Amino acid sequence: MPNDVLSIVLENSFDGIYRVDRNRRIVSWNRAAETLTGYSADDVIGHCCADNILQHVDQDGQSICSGGCPLASAIATGCMGERRFFLHHKLGHRLPVMVRCAPLHDESGAIVGAIEIFRSLAAEDTRLREIERLKEVTMTDHLTGIGNRRYGDIVLSNLFENDWTRPTAIGVALVDIDNFKSVNDTYGHAVGDRLLQLVAKTLRTTLRPRDVLSRWGGEEFLAALPAISAEALDAVLERMRVLVESTWLDVEGMRLRVTISVGAVLVFANEPLETVLGRADALLYRAKEEGRNRVLVDSASVSPKISGPIPLSAQRSVPSR
Repeated sequence: MPNDVLSIVLENSFDGIYRVDRNRRIVSWNRAAETLTGYSADDVIGHCCADNILQHVDQDGQSICSGGCPLASAIATGCMGERRFFLHHKLGHRLPVMVRCAPLHDESGAIVGAIEIFRSLAAEDTRLREIERLKEVTMTDHLTGIGNRRYGDIVLSNLFENDWTRPTAIGVALVDIDNFKSVNDTYGHAVGDRLLQLVAKTLRTTLRPRDVLSRWGGEEFLAALPAISAEALDAVLERMRVLVESTWLDVEGMRLRVTISVGAVLVFANEPLETVLGRADALLYRAKEEGRNRVLVDSASVSPKISGPIPLSAQRSVPSR
């Protein structure tokens, strides 16, 4: 490529590009470098990059120019390199950039300098933050702060698409607050919302770090417990039941207590997700029919330990669930 054409290409690149001689003295500085850094060509040409004009630092805030300079490395080794840095903008702020450095050779092959190409990652970081924010908005139940139904669907789908040759099982549990409609009818939706928040937080604290909890709908929650044994599943769900039973809200001078019913399935082999959820829902319905405040896993009751009627005026009417 003719030198004049190459100069036009470099000058109009969207990436910041500058060239240094063997002493790392800046000999060219393109328009994009001016735009990205705020420094004009007049500000930097003739200065040594070791003067630390851009003051590259890594993510730990350690200076790169005084040690480990990629331009110096390219000149010394003749090898290309790529790293992510934070450069100093003329206005004072830090700018995340991806830096690529390469040696420059003369006609005889001797290294006569190096070139640095840098691209701003600020827009990329902004997009990533926006993606995370949108994920949070679309995947979170804003009342309870846990995942919503869409999030639960995605988690389950991912778990059930994995290879089933491994000797581990997945626990899937549907958890429903007993007599919740009566609470809403007696104390109002504001108290009902507080109760949902209380139960969601309690359920979350009982689960293992790898487990996932989502609000499945209304007063119903779904827990996905990957790589779990039958004994561990029984223990986690029973702890969940006991802790909710022993928790309360202070409302109108009284302690408002609720319990939960749980239907759970331990899946050892490849089984359609719809079938698993259907089995868990059938067990949850049976737990309600058998008196509520109990955990049923597969077809066996797991230490229901029914504690009798809950002393609440909210139980004047008994909903189906």
